[in-house]
Amino acid sequence: MCILTVNFMRARAIDWLVGVVCQIVTFRWAAVFAVQNRRTGLLAMGRTTIDLTEEHGWFFLSVLALVLQQALVFVIPVSIKRRKTGIKPPVLYPTDSLIKELKLSKEDVEKYLCTQRVHQNNVEFLVTFWPVYFLCGLVDPLSSAYAGAVVFAGRMFTAIGYWHGANKRVIGAWFHIPEYYLYFTLGKISYNLITSAAGSTA
Repeated sequence: MCILTVNFMRARAIDWLVGVVCQIVTFRWAAVFAVQNRRTGLLAMGRTTIDLTEEHGWFFLSVLALVLQQALVFVIPVSIKRRKTGIKPPVLYPTDSLIKELKLSKEDVEKYLCTQRVHQNNVEFLVTFWPVYFLCGLVDPLSSAYAGAVVFAGRMFTAIGYWHGANKRVIGAWFHIPEYYLYFTLGKISYNLITSAAGSTA
């Protein structure tokens, strides 16, 4: 059930990404929004557009780099370790009985687990990172792209450390700095929108 859920979420994410690419090709971003009328309580539908600039191009490039890092750089080593150990999908983490059946050494198991965790840990990270990153990138694309580039590097250092042992994964822990910067940026964007809307209705 867990594997099916992950595959479903991945398929939905791919569908969403394809939709974004289609919007990029037209060089316009169309966003449908709903505004509730304070007096009538009715929902008025409108459309607005965001002009895509060169800065958005750098942001989209950073998105592509993060996608390829997850889909290729962190996946290929897992496939290699699976082939070497004989641990086949859908097994993520082998049980004691499977380890005994495959006659794996403690070192083989540890290397496989560390490689698997690089990929799985990044999946867990991206679940919360992607929404914040995309929202910040639409409003402040260049700063977001810089932050994304540092996150990319930090996650790469984390992976390199993890591949050599679980206790070495902390060498890339500084990726949290640009991550929290983006959280702060989204909070600032939200605050500015709320206060500007309040000021216009005052």
